[in-house]
Amino acid sequence: AGHVEAGHYDSVVYLRLWAGDLEGALQLAAERGELNDHLLSLAPMAGFGAWRGAVEAYVRQLSQQEQHLKAASHLLSLHRVTDALELLGGHRLYREAVALAKARLPPGDPALGGLYRRWAGALEKDGHLSAAAKCYLAAGAGYDAAKVLAKKNDAASLRAAAQLARVCGEAELARVLALRCTKELTDALDWVAAQEVLNAQDGLLVHRLHLCVAELLEASLSDAGGAPQPCLSSHPWASPSEPQLRLRDRVIGVWAEQFGVSSTSTGGHAPGVLLQELKSVETPPPSASVPLRQVQLYSALHLSRALLAWLGDDDGLLMAELWGAAAWFQTPQRFSASAQLCRLLFPEGDVSVWSRTRPPGLHPPPEDAAASLQALVQYHHLYALWWSSSAPLPLSGGVTEEEQGVSMTTVLAGPLDASLLLSRPHAAVQAAQMSVREIQDRLAAMVLQHGRADAPSPSREEGVTLVSLSARMSAQQEQLDQSPDAVKAFPRPDVMECCLLLLHLSRTAPVPEPVQQEARELLQRFGTHPDVQRAARHFLS
Repeated sequence: AGHVEAGHYDSVVYLRLWAGDLEGALQLAAERGELNDHLLSLAPMAGFGAWRGAVEAYVRQLSQQEQHLKAASHLLSLHRVTDALELLGGHRLYREAVALAKARLPPGDPALGGLYRRWAGALEKDGHLSAAAKCYLAAGAGYDAAKVLAKKNDAASLRAAAQLARVCGEAELARVLALRCTKELTDALDWVAAQEVLNAQDGLLVHRLHLCVAELLEASLSDAGGAPQPCLSSHPWASPSEPQLRLRDRVIGVWAEQFGVSSTSTGGHAPGVLLQELKSVETPPPSASVPLRQVQLYSALHLSRALLAWLGDDDGLLMAELWGAAAWFQTPQRFSASAQLCRLLFPEGDVSVWSRTRPPGLHPPPEDAAASLQALVQYHHLYALWWSSSAPLPLSGGVTEEEQGVSMTTVLAGPLDASLLLSRPHAAVQAAQMSVREIQDRLAAMVLQHGRADAPSPSREEGVTLVSLSARMSAQQEQLDQSPDAVKAFPRPDVMECCLLLLHLSRTAPVPEPVQQEARELLQRFGTHPDVQRAARHFLS
């Protein structure tokens, strides 16, 4: 009793041992967490039940003391392999748990796979993605291994993940990862590696064709005077070609020679089949905020569809996709690239040369897309004529040769047809769109000013209120809704800008009087913006 009151439990235990009370000694040591290897070695003298109870108590004591390996070893003495594995795995000792499972479990036991999965999940959570992928592979989960490896999101990892998914029979995942890898490689202008990644997968021929067009477009724009970009790798067929060989002929030739795709191809290589597959690839609407590299890929996608439509004699889709390819460059920041693209696609200045069912040299096809595309070509032709005429007056809000770096080698062939540039329906829609933007800006300013309670009230026009602006906005929106769908679907270059350009050009070059009169009438009716009115004041006075 004195030893108990003093806390000398080890002395009490040994006294009980010497007195022959082995079970009492083991029970007291277990209650006080004082079990040790010596006491456990004596436990069999008290019988199997006492020994088993002592081992279980010792395992709990060791776990509380974070001696998990030793605790698992004692569980093995009771032939409780599963409990030992659970103990090790529960304390993230996965390596030791896997070693134990391989040593004590039969081959193919699902417990081993479960350990690998738990280990992979822990590694993935900690950011060790490559090691996690190896664990998933060891567990036979190739799909999960490929997905976790792809989370690294670099070209090498995506490529390895795509190959892994293909080997594991996950064809759809392999294609998705291959396309992601291709995007990373094309951003780095590693064209050869990108084609190799696509070629390693089945069912990606149409994406290889798109990539081929993107590489040729990149090379052609650079050859035409664009800013050269460092290229990691490129194909011999993308090297500079003869000046007389137009971009369309280059692409068709490479497709036939390298990919076996032509107008006579059948089966999976048939233009119609490939076109339907490529049409399923979604593209966002053109935006000025998209980086130039992505713009070129989107433009090349539309151009690929156009070429497949050309091989399949689909003139309607051909013109719509050609317009889509050019539309991605229709911003002031990409004026130079837009002019170069038009010169590459239409060196004669006539979009109808792409039509296979009409002889070249005729007027543009009547489709709305073709008319808008021809208007874009004439727009660049107009600028080239203006610069070549040495007109000294810059256009307000327009583009100058010095700003865009366009050389006079971009002058398009053929006469200027101003009728497509002076389109009344497009002028009406553009004026309504500009009014909507102005009203939106004023509404935003009024709301912002209203939120600043301590700010001084700004001077505003008589009768201009939030209600009146909202009413004007509704009227303009209704006008836009009533406009022809074709005019909104296939916009043309700014009509007011073209009117001012033509009137400036008339000072130094012959411009027919009916064209000048039409330009003045359009400016008087639709030139409501202050900048346009200021620039047109000289011509309308």
